[in-house]
Amino acid sequence: MEKFEYKTFILNTTNKWGSVKLDSSEIDTALNVHGKSGYELVNIFPASKGFGESGQLVCIFKKRIGIL
Repeated sequence: MEKFEYKTFILNTTNKWGSVKLDSSEIDTALNVHGKSGYELVNIFPASKGFGESGQLVCIFKKRIGIL
């Protein structure tokens, strides 16, 4: 059985005025940093602020750390 380590990363998707700013290169950079550390993205979803608004993306990563 494999053992995994998990990591949660919050990616802000709004600028200082509260407007949505989805820059794909910024998202790629953030995801690649974790990927180079051995983490695999397993899920990504918006963090709800209420009334359907979201200013953040929650990224869940996992990394294999061994076998039991």
